[in-house]
Amino acid sequence: MDASAIMQNDTRIENLRALTDFTREYGVYSSGVSHPVASNPDITPSQDTVFRSDYGMSENPNMKVKPGVCTPWEIKLEDFPKITGDKDLAQRIWEDVDALGNMFIWQCLLSF
Repeated sequence: MDASAIMQNDTRIENLRALTDFTREYGVYSSGVSHPVASNPDITPSQDTVFRSDYGMSENPNMKVKPGVCTPWEIKLEDFPKITGDKDLAQRIWEDVDALGNMFIWQCLLSF
């Protein structure tokens, strides 16, 4: 729960307290030790499911771009004329700028 993304100036303290209490009681990361809220696997998968090697986005064989990247260097490189200077420097700068763009997009999505 990220209060900075959801709290407005008119947030009632009772609602904030309910959010905090619920999160403390039921909020867990996938490696947490708390018990799931529901036994419905569509809502809360079992820990056996979560810890399988094929579960989640990181093991998705259909991913075209690794997480945290908007446009991979290999694709962006096709847009540039022949680089006559330090290609590693150009790649590092592109990947840094691309990572900032990715972070900006995520921050925009999370703040609304």
